[in-house]
Amino acid sequence: GLDRELLGFSGVTRDIDARRRAEAALREMNETYRLLSETMIDGIATLDADLNVNFASPSMERFMGYSAHELMELPFKTLLAPDSFKVLDGLLAGMQLCINDGQWETLPSTVDLQCVRKDGSTVWAELVWSPIFNEAGVFQGVTGVTRDIEARRRAEAALRERDETYRLLSETMLDGIATLDAELNPDYVSPSMARLLGYDLEELRTMWFDTLLTPESFQVLAERLSEVKTCLATGQWDALPSTLELEYVRKDGSTVWTELAWSPIHDENGVFQGVTGVTRDIEARRKTEQ
Repeated sequence: GLDRELLGFSGVTRDIDARRRAEAALREMNETYRLLSETMIDGIATLDADLNVNFASPSMERFMGYSAHELMELPFKTLLAPDSFKVLDGLLAGMQLCINDGQWETLPSTVDLQCVRKDGSTVWAELVWSPIFNEAGVFQGVTGVTRDIEARRRAEAALRERDETYRLLSETMLDGIATLDAELNPDYVSPSMARLLGYDLEELRTMWFDTLLTPESFQVLAERLSEVKTCLATGQWDALPSTLELEYVRKDGSTVWTELAWSPIHDENGVFQGVTGVTRDIEARRKTEQ
């Protein structure tokens, strides 16, 4: 070939500093997201624009017992109890509509779902989800955070059962029950208390003791409540008598003597929550004693 003499080099130099900073920021963001997804307790999953699962965090794997690959391959029908699948299926159908009309606010952002783990056990989870859009406002998918609420649901069920037992008890027992909150304001009165005084339950809930007691008995109760406030500071509840006798004024104007047995309510940390009182009709007993 022809001999060629190298005369020099020609090159084009482009400023890529901004690009490299962007790439470094993206790597840092991805590393932060990876660490977050690997260490957090809540599970994270994302759906693509076609509503197919395209990411499941390690915490989601631990929660469900499946690998991330399995979670992305298995249909929701396998991962959820039948009733919960219907709920999610309806939500996904709603999302499909929202992709077209953009009315995302019409869908609930939180749903409770009963998941089926790989070992066949079930666990209740709260799913908080939100749509993902790019900078142009185009729908890109959905991100969801799943939290184990099994313990919370058991506690709620136990509370409902307790409240139902308490309701049945308060509706059928003869003694009246009333509670005061931590500010010593009435926050519960039983149907039996309403029957004792002749008021409708709703009426009674709006009334204060100054209209329900004779002046002398109201003074007795006011002094006791003042002593209760002192005990809030000292904690010396055993210094107070646990019973007192009060004369109530019924709706028809007649009076009835009662015995109030009361006790303070504290939470598991010993913090004062209020007062509960049981009121018993002692009219016949007082007449006998006289």
